[in-house]
Amino acid sequence: MTCCRACIAVSFFPTLDDKTNSPHIPELRQVAAQATITKLPKRIKVMKSIQTVIGVLLASFAFGTTSVAQSPEPTCNSVALEKKLAGAAKTSFLKKCEREATEKCEAAAAERKLAGAAKNSNVKKCVKDAVGE
Repeated sequence: MTCCRACIAVSFFPTLDDKTNSPHIPELRQVAAQATITKLPKRIKVMKSIQTVIGVLLASFAFGTTSVAQSPEPTCNSVALEKKLAGAAKTSFLKKCEREATEKCEAAAAERKLAGAAKNSNVKKCVKDAVGE
């Protein structure tokens, strides 16, 4: 513990001048310096982990924005809207587009060597994304 008010003041405020009248001030300054040195590696570890997290977030953001920046193929529904199709023409166009999308998706699934439920699920999702439902 501390023996006097000067020691208490120096223990809380180690930057105080030596104007205080206590014989323990040099010892307290040395203890404060050692405490700072022992806490420094922990602070460095925390800072490095924070830098790592920030780096990962920035990298994921950069990769996320590049994937958004690449324009995907327009969906069948968006193309039909752009062409202002309606009625039988729209239905015919959407059936044709869905048939072509199914062929492309099945070819992609065969290329990836998918079979069974995995193939069916992949083709269904791929066609849904292509048609734009």
